Amino acid sequence: MTFVPSIAERLRQMSDTKLRVLFGALLAVSLLANLIASNSGILHHSSMATDDCLWDIEQRGSQSVLVVVEVVSGGEADQAGVKVGDRVIAINGATLPTLPDTLPQEKQMQATRQVVNYAQTLLERAPVAVPIPYVVERGGQQLTLQMKVRTQKIYVQIAFPLFCALWLLVGAVVLFARPRGRVQQQFFLTAACVVFAFTYPSQLFQVGGGVGIALRLLWGTLGSLFLSLWVLFCTTFPINQRVFTTLPRKLWLYSPVIFTIMGNMVYFVTEIAQIPEPALLQTYIMYGGFFGGQIFFLGGTYFLFRGYRQLPATPVRRPMPVILVGSLLATVSFLYFKIIQILVPTTTFLYPQYQLPAFLILALPISFGYAIYRYQVMDFRRILRTTLTYTATSTLLVGFYLTIAYGISRALWAVTASGTEEPMNIFSPVGIITFLLLLLLLDPVKRAVQIWIENRFFPQHRDYSQLLTRYTEEISETVGTSAVAALMARTLKQTLELTGAYVIVEQSEGQFQLLAKVTDFEPIDVEDESLLSLRRLLHESHAIISLETVNDPLLIPWREWFSYVVGLYAQGKAIGAVILTRPRSGQPLGGRQLQLLKTVVAQGAGAVEVARLYETELARQRYQEELATARKIQESLLPKEMPSIPGISISAVARAAQAVGGDYYDVIQLDADRFLVIIADVSGKGLPAALYMAEFHGMVHIACAMHNTPKEILGLLNKHLGEVITRGSFITATMLLFDTARMTVSMARAGHTPIIRRHGSEVDSLTPAGIALGLAPHQIFTDSLKQYTVQYEPGETFILFSDGVSEAMNAGRELFGDGRLLDVISGFPDTSAHALCNGILQQVENFRDGSDQNDDIAIVVVEIRKGESVPHRSIPLSQSREK
Repeated sequence: MTFVPSIAERLRQMSDTKLRVLFGALLAVSLLANLIASNSGILHHSSMATDDCLWDIEQRGSQSVLVVVEVVSGGEADQAGVKVGDRVIAINGATLPTLPDTLPQEKQMQATRQVVNYAQTLLERAPVAVPIPYVVERGGQQLTLQMKVRTQKIYVQIAFPLFCALWLLVGAVVLFARPRGRVQQQFFLTAACVVFAFTYPSQLFQVGGGVGIALRLLWGTLGSLFLSLWVLFCTTFPINQRVFTTLPRKLWLYSPVIFTIMGNMVYFVTEIAQIPEPALLQTYIMYGGFFGGQIFFLGGTYFLFRGYRQLPATPVRRPMPVILVGSLLATVSFLYFKIIQILVPTTTFLYPQYQLPAFLILALPISFGYAIYRYQVMDFRRILRTTLTYTATSTLLVGFYLTIAYGISRALWAVTASGTEEPMNIFSPVGIITFLLLLLLLDPVKRAVQIWIENRFFPQHRDYSQLLTRYTEEISETVGTSAVAALMARTLKQTLELTGAYVIVEQSEGQFQLLAKVTDFEPIDVEDESLLSLRRLLHESHAIISLETVNDPLLIPWREWFSYVVGLYAQGKAIGAVILTRPRSGQPLGGRQLQLLKTVVAQGAGAVEVARLYETELARQRYQEELATARKIQESLLPKEMPSIPGISISAVARAAQAVGGDYYDVIQLDADRFLVIIADVSGKGLPAALYMAEFHGMVHIACAMHNTPKEILGLLNKHLGEVITRGSFITATMLLFDTARMTVSMARAGHTPIIRRHGSEVDSLTPAGIALGLAPHQIFTDSLKQYTVQYEPGETFILFSDGVSEAMNAGRELFGDGRLLDVISGFPDTSAHALCNGILQQVENFRDGSDQNDDIAIVVVEIRKGESVPHRSIPLSQSREK
């Protein structure tokens, strides 16, 4: 099933020149077949010698003899006295052979044909309108009659070869004008096979052996293929009816080919195996093929009418009645000819006038030819007119140019040779040199005239060099992808006289942007799904794509408006496309127009890519500036300096993995004696986390104004975050509330990392229960959240940190870990909170050893300074009060 699509794909990849060579070879084969079928020309079949009677072989006694079976009333045989039943013995002195009844049946039929052909040959050799001896046997007696032979015209014999030749001519002209047109290709291939369908040379039966079998099979297969191609063409012209889209329908379409191959193979097997009655089998196959062929031929005409009914009321409908009438006349004519041959087999020899309606079969190629030329069907007339006119104009210009040069040279000769009787000789050395010099002097004038003619009347041959120079200058000075695309579309539309041009660029995978659209009609929407199809097509071929050759269902609707697609390529990769209509004249692009199109698009693609890189760099710079501003805003949300708290020293640091981050800390004074220390970590990192962090900062300050304990504040935060935070995002947090009057600290943890409590070299990890903010409904969150209150002592240190510390990784993807963090804290000298905070950060940096920071880092160290009075003994965590 992939064989036919692969052939179609190879045809699409071939250049116009190669396509013309290929189809030219097919044209030559079809013409040769037509000549063979018409026996080296139609003149051989235009007349025949006749005696106005019909013969046949009959069995009389032990012999088979030639007998008169029908006599034309008033004809030559009737006037000579010939009667039905007379045995023909001799014609013009030559005796006819008899056939013994002992011959095998298959040889009997061959010998019968030879006797009949020999008798006809004798008539052909006889003089015309002169009595000749005509010996017959009647009632056991021989009679010598005087017969006049006359010449009978059989013009109908040229109908089918002429029909094939006309269709081939029209199909060839249409195809060579537009070799890539899908409809044009189908029309030509149908014409190329029509020869094999309507003619069958007798010479094929004279070739024996396997070669003869192969030739007859090939001829019959190509003839049956015509029926399939005719129906296929009629379903795609004048509108694609999309009939044969399923496998059963395709099998029905090519059923004539299948039937012909199978029937011929069966016949050949019977012939080789010498099974009796092979001719009878051939007759069955012939009649079956005849009736099937009539159904298909009439079916094609039906589909033509059906397509005509589906056409909108546009000028495209105008030529269809002519084509429909011609196709219907041809169908009826062929049907009549075959029926009259079957029912009245003597028409060819005795009543050729009955076959004259067969000439109506010529109505089909004539109607197509008329519609193509009169109504520009399949783009023939404009192309032919342009090509012929350009050729004629160029020839006239060159002839005029040579004539002027010759005239001036003669005038110069007359002046210089005045007073002498020497005749002018243009082929003398002086004459040749003079003529060549004049050609050189007049060449600029000739070039200027030729350029003016091309620019004015023949866009395919126009000189676009100056326009390209101007376009190159303009595009080098144009800034921005939209401006470059607009210049490209405007240049192509104006220069090529198009009705519209689109420039589309792929911004990201599967995302497209229409950068420019310049049209004379209302712009249409182009769906991204069809653009994805177009992108796949552009990756397969870098050539100019004619939409008429594209069979993608998503791109077929574009044909109503557009005709060409050219890819924008940068570094071998398709970054977009230019979609173009046809010129207003309706002619396809060709010649220098295609060269101009390639050059404009190639330069435009480079300019678009440079503009995209420039815009990307500008966007990156703007983004960096915006991130720097966001960083400054985020840093402004963090405390610039820690508040002064009696007996307590606090140090903190935050370092984002990217420009901004989601780690947060703060110290908020609730009243004269109570200070709230907060650390939080928004899930993720980067700008989204920073935005949530900024929102969290505002919520914390509002909550602190409404509640007094960490548990109440976290509960209120979870309630509001549940309404605004997106699903899958969350915030972990830890809050320590220091009461300097009572020397207590109340702590609550919402899914955050453990709280580390250090006293001297002893280190504890405190993990009050709680789940992250924004993950669970408010009631579940508050039920799971625990708050503990303990007394603190001078010399104690509370360390809060985000998971960016414990989960920091080195080049080997090894984690820093909680154990290493506890070792760092326990082994750190008993110094200030600031030193410990920086020391932890430095140890993490040393561990990473230059590896990228994989998460935001935040550290808060709260030191209870020594020398402060302690009114109460510190209560261990296990004995502390729970709320």
